[in-house]
Amino acid sequence: MLWMSAVDMGSPVFITVGVALVTTLLLVHMRRHAQTTQPLPPSYRGWVPFLGVGLAFLKNVNDFLIKMHTKHLNDSPFRIYVAGKWWSLVYALPDVKLVLNSKESDLSFLEGFADLMQDMLPKGFTFIPRHHFFLPLFRDANMQWFCNLLAAEAKTQIPLLFHAPSSSSSSSYSSSPSSPSAPPGLIDLFDTCRHLVMRLNLRVLFGPHILKDGRYGQFYECFDVIDPEKGLVDMMSSLLLGPRKKEQAWVKIRGLTEEALVLYRKAKEERGREGEVGEKEERAESVLDLLVRQEVGGLDLEELVADMFAFVFAAFTNSFAVLAWCIWELAGNEEVRSRFVAECTTSSSGSCSSSSSSSRYRDDSVEKLEQQKMRQVRSDSNKKTSKCKADDHHLSNIENMRVGKAVIDEVIRLHSPGLFFRKVVNPHGLLLSTGHHVPAGDFLAFSARHINTLSSFYHSPLDFDIDRFLVRDEKKKAGIFALQWGGGRHPCLGARFAALEILLVLREVFGEEGKGEGKGMRLWRVTEEVEVSKGQVGTSDKPVHPVYVGVLLKGEEEVRE
Repeated sequence: MLWMSAVDMGSPVFITVGVALVTTLLLVHMRRHAQTTQPLPPSYRGWVPFLGVGLAFLKNVNDFLIKMHTKHLNDSPFRIYVAGKWWSLVYALPDVKLVLNSKESDLSFLEGFADLMQDMLPKGFTFIPRHHFFLPLFRDANMQWFCNLLAAEAKTQIPLLFHAPSSSSSSSYSSSPSSPSAPPGLIDLFDTCRHLVMRLNLRVLFGPHILKDGRYGQFYECFDVIDPEKGLVDMMSSLLLGPRKKEQAWVKIRGLTEEALVLYRKAKEERGREGEVGEKEERAESVLDLLVRQEVGGLDLEELVADMFAFVFAAFTNSFAVLAWCIWELAGNEEVRSRFVAECTTSSSGSCSSSSSSSRYRDDSVEKLEQQKMRQVRSDSNKKTSKCKADDHHLSNIENMRVGKAVIDEVIRLHSPGLFFRKVVNPHGLLLSTGHHVPAGDFLAFSARHINTLSSFYHSPLDFDIDRFLVRDEKKKAGIFALQWGGGRHPCLGARFAALEILLVLREVFGEEGKGEGKGMRLWRVTEEVEVSKGQVGTSDKPVHPVYVGVLLKGEEEVRE
């Protein structure tokens, strides 16, 4: 205690410092006490350890939320305990805006997503921000390239994957996307779109060799094992699947990515030895080419695996379903389809698809079936090459397809059952507009279905009506609450790419109708009523049973009839 004897405890300096410390401690205590005295939202833990109310919640998510919302008047919040985590559900619009617009220091999307997915994704995948990869990748300078590549590849892949197998020919498709039980002349729409989008995205990422020697099929199987929405749709199936299989699938994906990188480098070396320079050398064939030229993170294997997984993950769980719903809605709505076809005819006047995008390597199982189609694609593309180089408006032609974009917007509005959520990371928690206190560690969430069907925003909200975005401008009326590809401070980084991909596929599927009878593909609904998963809390409605559509490719009418 010698230091005390050396200090004059009665000095003004000592008194001032002491008062300041005591005041600070009192203010901190009063702030914490004021926050903790605010009531928590009504909380429901349930009676099952760890699962809480998870069984009732996942049995029918929307019905559960509707009942709970009805039980708590005046848009009051409530808390539910599901799978070891507390979720605070909000309905008052100021609190919904809080979820969308709060700073990362208060509500974190990245921490929340990583926490939520930790038991559903392989441990080897880390949710470090991937902005260093996606922001430079989707810059304006690259979007025309994406447009040309996707247009040409869609022209190749769609006739293959939308070819409805007959009873005699279905066995020839060892990698057929259609369900093995699909009736002759029909395809399983959602399964086919899932394969289509994944093939397009893998092709864009790695180059044409990725679709050869069964590599695509191996990638697909791995993603199907890892798919986290299986855990969201049916938690028990995820638990029964076990983490071991997911870890094995992740190791397999890493190995396949490493193999793809080796093949890419080998192809580059061969082209260099053969002296292929000039135009061919300047023409990017894959995202790997862009990474090399732009030096975006280099080609480090571990980062490449994570970036590739994030890129394909979004397509595998969400954009394929948006595409499938768009096709299903257009196939069953003649008036909207005719407007879209007319728009395709107008936009195609400046369309192009570079012959450089034609794949040189294909799945062995479909290569013979493709040869005739590919010869025609190359012939047509070569005729248009000079026009494509000079046409800088092709991307704008696609992105200005107002009817097509309205179809996508309406599909997302009508078929998004997900919960928008953030994790409360502010150590003091958050105070809601209703006066309730949400503690740190909770997931603060709201129902996208509820917001997307509010009659105060949308006229006849349960109807499919693209004119709400073309004529009545209900998207502007909804403002920040018009939820599309993400929302608030965290919109989807790949939203522009996904919309472009969907528009190009839709134009390829339906656009030829505008050129006269027998000129293009004919597609119609066979499954009229689609039962969606009631336990879906993911990104887009997924059907419980196969959704069949009938397909006639160009020139097949006579054969089928």
